[in-house]
Amino acid sequence: MQIQRLAACIGLTLLGSTPVWAGRGDIDPNYGEGGRVSATSAVVLALPGDRLVIADAASEAGFRVRMVDAAGRNVSTFGEGGVVLFDAAAAARTLVPEAIALAPNGDLIITGGRLDSGARALLRLGNDGQPVLSFGDRGDGLIEP
Repeated sequence: MQIQRLAACIGLTLLGSTPVWAGRGDIDPNYGEGGRVSATSAVVLALPGDRLVIADAASEAGFRVRMVDAAGRNVSTFGEGGVVLFDAAAAARTLVPEAIALAPNGDLIITGGRLDSGARALLRLGNDGQPVLSFGDRGDGLIEP
């Protein structure tokens, strides 16, 4: 009898130490940070390989574009550690993203309005997250049509 109780206690202890996996339709707590990837005023593009590109206004830090993998973690080969941040020195800093698309060559095209000028703008990023400098006329990957 004591051996059965010991076995039951060990079994219950092992159940408590197994990783938690989400069921169909449940939030997966192993995805990103507690089952979520945070974004503010974002547009999202799904890519092959269960990756997502998230373009959002990152507050006073500037406009940012992130790529996350199937586990919700930043893809380190995109930008700097998975994030491209346009600081105050970049014209794209004031871009408020409204749509994002994938070009045939793998570049990302982001469109939206600019806070500073009110103009509509397009931003082109290479598949590594860096602005395509030949796009537009200022050499920064941004164009205001």
